[in-house]
Amino acid sequence: MAEATKRSAGARERTAAALVLTLMPVLLGRLSAHWIEIPGPESLPNRFGHASAYVPLNDCIYMLGGTQFGIAGSELDICQQYDPNTCIWTTMAPMPGRRTRIAGAYVRGRIYICCGMTGSGVPNDNCWEYDALADTWATRLPAPVAQLAYMSGVWRDSLIYVMGGYGTGAGSETVQVYSPATNTWSIGTSMPRCGDMGGAVVVGDTIYVTNAYDRNQGALWSEILRGAINPANPTEIAWFWGPRLPEPSSSHSTTSLGGKVYWLGIVRGRQPDTWAMKGWVYDPATGGIDTIGSLLLGPAFLSGQFAVAREPAGELYQIAGGPDWAYHRLQLNQSGIAGAEPRAGAARLRVQTMSGRTVTAVYELDQSCCVSLAAYNLSGRVVRALVSGRMAAGRHTVLWDGRDDIGRPAGSGVYFCRLTADRCGDVAKLVLTR
Repeated sequence: MAEATKRSAGARERTAAALVLTLMPVLLGRLSAHWIEIPGPESLPNRFGHASAYVPLNDCIYMLGGTQFGIAGSELDICQQYDPNTCIWTTMAPMPGRRTRIAGAYVRGRIYICCGMTGSGVPNDNCWEYDALADTWATRLPAPVAQLAYMSGVWRDSLIYVMGGYGTGAGSETVQVYSPATNTWSIGTSMPRCGDMGGAVVVGDTIYVTNAYDRNQGALWSEILRGAINPANPTEIAWFWGPRLPEPSSSHSTTSLGGKVYWLGIVRGRQPDTWAMKGWVYDPATGGIDTIGSLLLGPAFLSGQFAVAREPAGELYQIAGGPDWAYHRLQLNQSGIAGAEPRAGAARLRVQTMSGRTVTAVYELDQSCCVSLAAYNLSGRVVRALVSGRMAAGRHTVLWDGRDDIGRPAGSGVYFCRLTADRCGDVAKLVLTR
């Protein structure tokens, strides 16, 4: 009996070791792909169906509305500002009402929230204007057609396109065009296929809509939909399909950076019960599509406008979109596909398990920077967030008592501590015993 127990324990140890070898490249791959974890807001960090927008006037990112739990009745009116220079979140003036399944459109210092959903699942026709510098809201002319889960893009910093969505019991092909300058709405050329829950962006005079869901046929789009805007009459749009998506994803978000189209989405991972957040980039000049890295997730999904581009810094941000996992920044190089290699030795981490239940993590920084340190299980999910914020250069020590974020003891087994600090980071394995 004792020999059988020993053999069983040895088998479990070999299995854990095999999982470590399998997952370690994934964890390190997060760093080599240069996904950098950034702090989330202290209040309501979990967010679904929200809007996000970058405001160049103050170099800040905004997260607006959405729901905390992804269910009807938990809609929010909160507006939060993230300063990437200080890693600080600030709660701003709330929206005029609670909304989810929305998108934010930035035009000349202001963010516009058009349409959306409230508690009963009914689409709305609201149009709200947020002055980012004055921190004030104003109500503008409602949209002609109430929608939720629509796609949105801005043309020439002047017109907002609200495309598709989910209206009264069916998907929609409708295109609505709003002019903030004149506070008027027009109806544009309809899309050739209904779509909602997708992402859109305007680059030059072309609209790009990716990964929308055809609710009437119950299928994801398999190609990018492009729309050529007529500058002489911007409500006239010539729609055409292509190229084909290499890997249609669910619950994704789309933005642009440096004249290229980026989108993030969820695909099933190779390990059981795991998912991966993947990124893609489409270059209209060449017609090519490339991947931009992957983040391993546990059972989760993304929802909302969570991909945001910070053009001056050449950075792509993932702002919320799902429960129980952190926010990220992706540094891009001039090719727009990957970041510069991490600076060797800029951040170092080592861990030591004491009495099998308490962990001491020591990390060193060569310079002051935004730091994230967290413990992960073998599924790649965060068990305990240990550090999040800007830290000074030098040596730092953190104790982990072996409990998760809500105070429950973490089970015995193999875990990882992952340190991210600006463009560099480190990973260390540890074992907890009970």
